[in-house]
Amino acid sequence: RKHFDGTVPPGSKNFVGDASLVPALANGLVAFFGQAGALGCSEANFPQYTGPTDMKALHAAMKITDSEYTFFNDALIGVMRGAGVEEADLNATLAVLESFRDAIVVPPTLCVKYANALGITQEALLTDVVTKTFGRITAATSPIRRYFDGTTPPGSPNFVVDATKRGILARSLVAFFGSPDAMACDAADFPAYTGVTGAGYRTLHQAMKISPSEFDYFNQQLLDVLTDAGVVTDDVAAVRALLETFRADTVFKPDTICVKYAKALNITQLELMTTVVTGTFAAITAADSPIRKHFDGTVPPGSKN
Repeated sequence: RKHFDGTVPPGSKNFVGDASLVPALANGLVAFFGQAGALGCSEANFPQYTGPTDMKALHAAMKITDSEYTFFNDALIGVMRGAGVEEADLNATLAVLESFRDAIVVPPTLCVKYANALGITQEALLTDVVTKTFGRITAATSPIRRYFDGTTPPGSPNFVVDATKRGILARSLVAFFGSPDAMACDAADFPAYTGVTGAGYRTLHQAMKISPSEFDYFNQQLLDVLTDAGVVTDDVAAVRALLETFRADTVFKPDTICVKYAKALNITQLELMTTVVTGTFAAITAADSPIRKHFDGTVPPGSKN
């Protein structure tokens, strides 16, 4: 109904409330469904369809979902069945309708897709993702735990031990990641995000002085949660791309030299520093090294060789 009463898209025609608009819509649909490429009406005086032919462009702003399109099709088939149309012809009609599905239906958002696949509410889906991600980023070995246990910045909330504050944070993150600009949850009862945005979001994270590697760590933990839940590779990649859009307003501290080059070389920080120290020692103790004497027991006399 919302696609016909002026609700979606906002400012569209209200065919429900304004009867004068209905004849034009009805005449257009009659001509569309009766044309040769559809149900094949052939009377000489049958109206020719002269409306838009780009179904994708025509319906883009309506954001019609799979279930909504199915509802429309079922309604039309139901009317035809009630009029006595034979089952074979109903199937043929449905095939025509289905041929337009890809052009009319907007693919479901990640939130809608996986909530439906798992048979849970959209809020339950995001709550599960946030809860599991929080467990990972606040684990004892997590390099970003300090941003959640009150350590950084000093005096910040300790979400690890304070269940009330943790609940508030979780609900805010659920709403944030489910917002239209993120995973786009569209359930009527999905909580609206009311936290900081824009300059406020940037200011909040400036005080935290998050580094690129720390930002990457957070992202990877969330992506791993999605992967473990069965989210397919392409959708995980889409979420990664989404997370990357927040980098400029989240990262405000460069990686240390150790972190930067271990990451660039794809080795552990211990491996990096061991390589540096081992290589340096070989150079300074080479036969032609002017400082070899400080490592071979010569200077000072009796020192370790």
